[in-house]
Amino acid sequence: MLNDYKKYELFGKTLIQKIDIIGSFRYDFPVSEQACFLYVTKGEFQYKTDEQEFNISANYSLFLNCITSGKYMENSESEDHCEIVIVTFYPDILKRIYDRELPLLLQKPADIVSNKSNEKINNDFLIQKYVEGLLFYFENPSLVNEDILILRACLNFIE
Repeated sequence: MLNDYKKYELFGKTLIQKIDIIGSFRYDFPVSEQACFLYVTKGEFQYKTDEQEFNISANYSLFLNCITSGKYMENSESEDHCEIVIVTFYPDILKRIYDRELPLLLQKPADIVSNKSNEKINNDFLIQKYVEGLLFYFENPSLVNEDILILRACLNFIE
């Protein structure tokens, strides 16, 4: 059951979301050209594709390339409480923000090392601080405006 849902949009697209769920759930990821960063602040969920399954618990994160179908997250435990922060990266928004030149991190590498479409990321102090910075805006929505969201989108790649 969805307990609480908050989001911030930039240029008409959802940039940052905070989802608070109690009980069992299933969420199918959309098939679109975007990448997502998910961070679990409470509880845990299972991320599943046709080929893989990850258990993602509190203070762990998942980085996804959400282009292919068949990806979803779920929690089958009826009493668990799960809170997830999701940051979505849209190529057109990033190009608009970086209108002259994309940062090196976003430029296509000369040699592709991996074709992974998802990766579980271990607990990391810097990631925790980044998410705490995002949560600050959910606790203080009156401070959020387009300029702050553009700055946060830029900082995604610096932090």
